[in-house]
Amino acid sequence: MSTIHSPSPTRRGSAMVAATLLVIILASAGVAMITTAVGHNEEQGHRRDEIVLLAAAESAFNAAYDYAQRNSQMCTHSGGHALMRNGNCFAGGAEAFAPVALSQANLLEGGLTATAFNNATISATVTLLNDVDPTKWGDETYHIKAEAVIGDFAKDPQHSRRRFVEAVIRPPVPGTSTLFANAMYAMEGYRFFGSGTTDSYDSSAGAYNSAVHGDQGDIASENWLTVDNLANLNGGTATENLKVDLPLIDYTAPPGATKVSTGGAYANGIAADYTFAGPGTYQCASLDLQNVLLTIPVGGTVTLYVDGPITFFKGRVLFLGDDSSAAQRCRLRIYQQDYVGGATSINGNTNIGELSDGRSSRPRQLQVYSDYSGDISLNGTAQVSMVLFAPKATVSHMNGTFDFLGSILTKSFDGAVNGNFNFVYDTSLGAPDPDDFQLPPVLRIVGWRTSTGPTAANDPTLEP
Repeated sequence: MSTIHSPSPTRRGSAMVAATLLVIILASAGVAMITTAVGHNEEQGHRRDEIVLLAAAESAFNAAYDYAQRNSQMCTHSGGHALMRNGNCFAGGAEAFAPVALSQANLLEGGLTATAFNNATISATVTLLNDVDPTKWGDETYHIKAEAVIGDFAKDPQHSRRRFVEAVIRPPVPGTSTLFANAMYAMEGYRFFGSGTTDSYDSSAGAYNSAVHGDQGDIASENWLTVDNLANLNGGTATENLKVDLPLIDYTAPPGATKVSTGGAYANGIAADYTFAGPGTYQCASLDLQNVLLTIPVGGTVTLYVDGPITFFKGRVLFLGDDSSAAQRCRLRIYQQDYVGGATSINGNTNIGELSDGRSSRPRQLQVYSDYSGDISLNGTAQVSMVLFAPKATVSHMNGTFDFLGSILTKSFDGAVNGNFNFVYDTSLGAPDPDDFQLPPVLRIVGWRTSTGPTAANDPTLEP
């Protein structure tokens, strides 16, 4: 007969202890896993927040860098330039450079919004670290420190964060770049075809001889570019997707400009024969050279601000000096504002740009910088000697057989260059000239770092 034995109290107690221990172990493991998961999520959150804050600080620095570049002539005193300043502004000797504090409003001037900085509060400071020779331009060293803050340290310092991005910057040696490096350049794409050709010569060595071809009649585009017959470039090259950093030009006449006209009232502009009194700064309502002689005196540069249309139609620009030396310096630099109404055209049925002895003037002697955003027609049967900078305009309506000596930089050629034109690049434009309009110096970053403190806006300890 079988007997069933009941578990002893000791066994029952051991099982309960073991079960309890297992539950505790499992619970502890669960808690540990939850804690790890929460900690991992918190760590990921902190990393994400740091990345967001660093991105905001880097964006703030980029905005400060852009502000400094766009305001490379920020004045901190009468007649003095704070950044990348020119020695000509320091007639009285060196002047102190006070640190420039840039607020969030300054940094948003480029059209940005707070969302571009992840809604952080941003600011920056520019400090002059070193200036080897205060009377010269280009040897300064600056320190830009940008700050991004999320939260409010005064009210909730525990949950507020900041990040700094700072760098040492220097301008390049001035005069090492040229705006006119090609016979033709457009920001929009175009096709070069038909009977049009390019060529090159050196105006400092003499007049252009169409029987002697140069091999630097290059054409380029920031976009696409096709050439039906490369032989038409006479050894020049065609470059597409070429980015050119365009300068920011102030087309507004300074207060001291001499206002001129040939019809009594200022609004009539220059529309008859006119001789400038001498080198200096002038302003007119319009420039209408239709069968008109415009004479440029020797001795320097005539700077002419034009409020409205410019028309060359059988008009002549006579230079009384050949620009071969300082004594013969003779130039006309035109700044044209954007406007509404009236056409701007260049018609080369008579030579535009000539010397007293009948030779063509050098292209550098006639410089046209235009802010006009409409169409500029280009046609004729003679010769034009100039440089044309029109980054908002469309140069089109190309009819005729004339030579264009110099260089053209524009927004568009209306998609095509077709005709019997000969665009001849003047290679001497590639050599920097002290009197030329200079590209704004591009700031070079020579040292960089990030930090989380201190809070001082100026900490010029970063060495390149």
